[in-house]
Amino acid sequence: MTCRCSSSTEHAQRARDQKAYTRSLEREQKKKERQQTPDNTKFQILRTEELAGNLILEVLYPNCSDCSYEGRKVMVFFGLSLQEAILWRKIDPHFRAPQAPEPHEAPSPAARFPATTEGWSAACQMAASSQF
Repeated sequence: MTCRCSSSTEHAQRARDQKAYTRSLEREQKKKERQQTPDNTKFQILRTEELAGNLILEVLYPNCSDCSYEGRKVMVFFGLSLQEAILWRKIDPHFRAPQAPEPHEAPSPAARFPATTEGWSAACQMAASSQF
């Protein structure tokens, strides 16, 4: 690439402008990423169902209005009850490696479905047919 600046002063100014522009793009990208990832400590449980010893939750993440389904997630948790879920202060909707969760933290969901009527029905079918 050939520099077309007329002076070293102009070159230095353009370099500063380019760095500032790059930093602003990086900030915008990070902001966009934050909006598309739910804050797993700020949630509202909209709907619950227990079937065959499994738990289905529809959870709203208010900070994630740009996420699909306006931040609503339908999740299935195998072998758990609403009694246990009442204690949760953190519900991460993402799948992760099985591990013992902290006492006030939900385990990784076994399945996640679209937050639609059809998604809720599919979650209920899965929970009812899965014995864990």
